[in-house]
Amino acid sequence: MYIVYLYIDILVSYCCHLIQGFTTYAERRIVEVVQGEERAALNMGIGWRGLNRMMERFKDNMEFTKLKPKMAGIDPDDVYSEVPYEKGFQFLWRIEREIGRPAFDEFLKKYIATFKFQSIDTETFLEFLKTNVPGIENKIDLHLWVEGTGIPPDAMEPDSATYKK
Repeated sequence: MYIVYLYIDILVSYCCHLIQGFTTYAERRIVEVVQGEERAALNMGIGWRGLNRMMERFKDNMEFTKLKPKMAGIDPDDVYSEVPYEKGFQFLWRIEREIGRPAFDEFLKKYIATFKFQSIDTETFLEFLKTNVPGIENKIDLHLWVEGTGIPPDAMEPDSATYKK
């Protein structure tokens, strides 16, 4: 996963947690090609369970369940968790499920080509998403996904025989 993280981070950097979601999404797509859909679904399921554990961990301070938490005065090491990886993955997977994988792949190619070797913030990503996937904000509550606490109701646990075992 580190190689995927480094590659994505070199291409487009963020000031917040979306980079971890992109890394996790890319890693799972690679696993799907190399090891198959069932293995990728198993990884997604393990991540889903981890995300739910993190909701329990932060139940007394749900700020740290946001994709864009307020971190002023907070030592990031004190709140390090799976949330940015798994909620970020779930966010990207939700977009993919809404528009379909071929359209999402085209979006990702354009996104990387547009922002390669730059650092962007969440707002820039969301504006690019809305511009390049017209009407997405009417189908997915982008604000809830990025600024909301907890797991959005349209997040999805993977469905596979291997994961269920």
